[in-house]
Amino acid sequence: MKTIFRYTHIALLLAAFIGTAAITGYSQNPCEDAAGMATLDAKFRENYNKGLAERKSAVEAGKEYIQKYGGCGELTEDFVAYLKTALPKMEERIKTEEVEKDKQARYL
Repeated sequence: MKTIFRYTHIALLLAAFIGTAAITGYSQNPCEDAAGMATLDAKFRENYNKGLAERKSAVEAGKEYIQKYGGCGELTEDFVAYLKTALPKMEERIKTEEVEKDKQARYL
């Protein structure tokens, strides 16, 4: 009986290992997703210089771009470097404008 359970456990472990290896083999390389890059790039560029809600959307698109495509090498390195410097400034500007908007709402 011990032998049957031992071989069953080994078989299940082997099946899990092979299944995991097969799944990782089919995963897509994010650096080859040109349509996704273009979509997030366009979303950021369309919204970065508009109203408060649009700039928040642009910041989220920029963060997602860095997260997904930040390690793609020279294909995206210029835009990622720009985003890494611009996003903190944009977030600070958004916070400042929200505080000013709240102050105006209180005092008017």
